[in-house]
Amino acid sequence: MSKKTLRIVDLFAGLGGFRLGIEAAAEDAGFSVQTAGFSECDSFAMKSYQAIHGQNGEVEMGDIREFVRSPASLGPIDIAAAGFPCQPFSMMGKEKGFSDNRGDVFFDLLTALRATRPALVCLENVKGLRTHNKGQSFLRVVTSIKDLGYEQVEHAVFNTSNYGLPQVRNRVFIVAKLKGKSIKGFSEELVRNHFNSIPKKQIKVYSTVHNILKQDVADKYYLSDRIKPTILSSGTGGFKANSEINQTIARPLTSTMVKMHRACQDNYYSDDFIRSRGRISTAKFTMKDMLKKRIRKITPREAFMLQGFSETHVSLASRAGVSDHQLYKQAGNAVSVNVVYAIFHYLFHKGGLD
Repeated sequence: MSKKTLRIVDLFAGLGGFRLGIEAAAEDAGFSVQTAGFSECDSFAMKSYQAIHGQNGEVEMGDIREFVRSPASLGPIDIAAAGFPCQPFSMMGKEKGFSDNRGDVFFDLLTALRATRPALVCLENVKGLRTHNKGQSFLRVVTSIKDLGYEQVEHAVFNTSNYGLPQVRNRVFIVAKLKGKSIKGFSEELVRNHFNSIPKKQIKVYSTVHNILKQDVADKYYLSDRIKPTILSSGTGGFKANSEINQTIARPLTSTMVKMHRACQDNYYSDDFIRSRGRISTAKFTMKDMLKKRIRKITPREAFMLQGFSETHVSLASRAGVSDHQLYKQAGNAVSVNVVYAIFHYLFHKGGLD
């Protein structure tokens, strides 16, 4: 008996984290997945996406703004997934919301959904979307989706660290069902409990960064003696923060981590900590002690793995000519594969698709 094929469209695709998570969850649920099309406006992300996923006949939609003006035929779509631009709603940005042209593309997303009418929609954004503009931005998002005819719209905040990836990363996921049977409950707790009950997962899971950090990496990833005091400092003037390295659960990856912010924002590790597998702590060391240590930032390989991608994926992108600078950016912008897997594994078992 042949498997039912689910046709998906991957919008604001980035590295294709949604695609990988859905494919793995579908495999567990007895479905096969065909990607009908994907949209991505960043040429470097497009190169990584193509290197990772290959060419399988999907429509390259390009910039969603251009696609909705002159849409190509995608055929029937079962699932649409989109991590639409988060910078307009993030505390790391200026929080201009829909007045930012990156926030305004949400309405192009609505146009694409109106044209394709997928049975199930899953959207991802920063947690701050829910409280931006006193909750009015999020209300507008939910109301706009319902106005397209989606009878059930659910949402919850998911922390990547609860799903087998050692990174603190809180993101809101919105799930919308067009018609048919309702999803039988949707919350972070329900999805997490379901995820923990899965005996054999089609994804990699790691307990701490020690499962990911490599002991021998190129010298270019190490902090120079010149920049080390700045990275390790607690700030000056009106900016003060507790700069700590060697976090066993990594801080949220950012799209600008290539610039190397202070150790209160980005992830840095000392050689002795990595080699000790966590037995050595930095709590007892003074700044003078710390400055003597060899300390490095995470590598693109490690950044990819913290988002649920494999070493093979980052190697494919690198061999396609994508620079470290762009790989860092792409990892920081990516959706966590394991969270997508958890959500869709739950949906496939709780009425997400009839």
